[in-house]
Amino acid sequence: MKILCLGVVGAGKTSLIQRLTQDRIWEEKTGCVIYGDWMDTPGEMFENQGFFRRLLQLTNQVELVLWVVDATKPMLGNHLEYRRLIQTEVIGIATKIDTEEADLLRVSKRMQELGIWRWFPISNHTGEGLEALREELLELEQMIHLKKKK
Repeated sequence: MKILCLGVVGAGKTSLIQRLTQDRIWEEKTGCVIYGDWMDTPGEMFENQGFFRRLLQLTNQVELVLWVVDATKPMLGNHLEYRRLIQTEVIGIATKIDTEEADLLRVSKRMQELGIWRWFPISNHTGEGLEALREELLELEQMIHLKKKK
């Protein structure tokens, strides 16, 4: 299953991929789109409307989009319009839940506004929430595989 991670700079996209895949090939900031089963995108693509058309094209190349947000910061900008344009299945991820500043109620409200009903609170630092996300990804992969067989 091909998965694309999108979100603002510093949201934890690369760290999340590293935790889920146990792959440490990206030790520094992601400066370009990394292709493969996991597509890691620079936060600048998400933050700059001029790049969103390209990001939207990338979402059409995958079976799942992980919309990654930093639970310690408010989600700024008009991402609702972006969300409406994405036709691919979207799951939300709230990172940095192990910090005192994390506000999951605010995240939950914003995810609802965006129409993202399935989202997972994650700590890339402690690993909290990763197992539940892995199970969800495995189930989705099995469903997608079955659909392709039909």
